[in-house]
Amino acid sequence: MKTTDKTATAKTAALALMALVAVSALACALPGADADVGETTSVDLGQKYSMKVQFIFSGSDASGITWDFGDGTTSNEWNPLHEYAATGVYHGSQVVTNSYNGGSSTTMNFTIEIMGYPEIHFVENGGSEVADIEQTAFDVVAEKPADPVREGYTFAGWYTDADLTEAMDWSSGVKKDITLYAAWTSDGTGPVPTPGPDSDDDSGFAGKDVAAIAVAAFGVLALIAGLYTRHPAVLVLSLILLAIAGLMRFEVI
Repeated sequence: MKTTDKTATAKTAALALMALVAVSALACALPGADADVGETTSVDLGQKYSMKVQFIFSGSDASGITWDFGDGTTSNEWNPLHEYAATGVYHGSQVVTNSYNGGSSTTMNFTIEIMGYPEIHFVENGGSEVADIEQTAFDVVAEKPADPVREGYTFAGWYTDADLTEAMDWSSGVKKDITLYAAWTSDGTGPVPTPGPDSDDDSGFAGKDVAAIAVAAFGVLALIAGLYTRHPAVLVLSLILLAIAGLMRFEVI
């Protein structure tokens, strides 16, 4: 084989297909790209809902590698598992070297946003408060909280959308932050509102009813006495008391 053919083959084997993989439990590989000696490329790894990231080099025939994780730490391992101390956006790099034919290196810069472990937030829709759940790992099943309560309603489950069309699957691992919405069905035993001043319900005027009955009773007694004694003043008093009782019953006074 000619020397030029050997050189091209070495470059291709050592520098093609360098991939960065950011994972916690489930890998998500990025495609590599052919690279010439000294070339620098960049890739955005996006958001990762974890503190631990598995970086993987998928090339071959390289003699050395240096990872810079963007947080002040480095590694010369081929596939390091790195744990970030805080959430945030990090700008790191992967530098691959090859000693063949005088040596060469290729750099791939990357950006990664560490989101921390997923959190579950709750919208109770009138029910009792449910505390947020912060997961301790990526893609693990969350522990379902106790059902909220709401007077006059029965809890009908948690949904992943405000329109209550997608029920939460509590058997699946949580891979990102989610917000859950409570669904309720009325059980017909909700609290009865207190009648306001404009309400058609006159149960709030029981006190006036009692007073009106008492005045009416005195009016009837006065009427009987007036008819028995035929005293005009007593008859007039009875009529006045009965009129007052009627006005009180119909809330005119």
